[in-house]
Amino acid sequence: QAFLTAAPECTIVLNDVEATLLQGKSLLSQSMTRQVRLRDTVLHPCVNADLYRTSRELKFQPIDGSTFELFRCSIDPYVSPPINVSCLMEYNQTQHNVRITSSFIVRKKHNLQQRPITNFTIKFPIPSSWSSLFLTESKFGQKRTIGSTAALRGSFRRKIKTNECQIETHLGSAKYEPEHQAIMWRLGSYSNTSQPHTFTCEIQLKSGMQKPDMQNEQAVVTYAVPGSSTGISVKGFHVEGEKPETWVKYEIQYKYRVQMFPDLSID
Repeated sequence: QAFLTAAPECTIVLNDVEATLLQGKSLLSQSMTRQVRLRDTVLHPCVNADLYRTSRELKFQPIDGSTFELFRCSIDPYVSPPINVSCLMEYNQTQHNVRITSSFIVRKKHNLQQRPITNFTIKFPIPSSWSSLFLTESKFGQKRTIGSTAALRGSFRRKIKTNECQIETHLGSAKYEPEHQAIMWRLGSYSNTSQPHTFTCEIQLKSGMQKPDMQNEQAVVTYAVPGSSTGISVKGFHVEGEKPETWVKYEIQYKYRVQMFPDLSID
């Protein structure tokens, strides 16, 4: 997000292998040990694309006061995300019910004490015809959405149920959120691998309700991690006509999809 006066040109230089080669430097030098190769780069329209192709410098005039994605790319070599999430949706055609289970494991190489995971959410999309199953009537006759919130930071299991559905979690909170048309398992900040971390939802479908798509159901995983485990780093930053204080905050925003049926690959 940029808050600058007079729309000055900004330049960012990353530790890109191609930039080093274009400068005529050797990849065998000591400084090349932390270089990465950026592939399939997509640039924001404010970036000078011609200059990027010839120098690999990101020169741009930022959009004042707006949040925007400067560029997107793939990284070689590929770096696995710190959390391995598994999700499963099972459909019983005879009893016409659905069971969703999910759990996750933090990879051993990731140090949670030094780099805690924040804004951790797993989204389970639900067909719109199922939304009524997650509503219960209050004593005042109003409809409210049922959900499950784990007590004492996940020390106790919390189970919420109606005649048609049951949601259970050991950590965080989980409920159907109409604005997302999904069950949202919100874990917030996560820094303790000793806590149980499972989610279960059982749904009894009514006659005529849409069946789950057995090929395309996917959960969406999002979270943030401080630091840079991808290998990308900023080598230089310049603002035209200014001498800004050099300060770079590294934070990785993860977002990926997980297939919810057995024997299907993770995207």
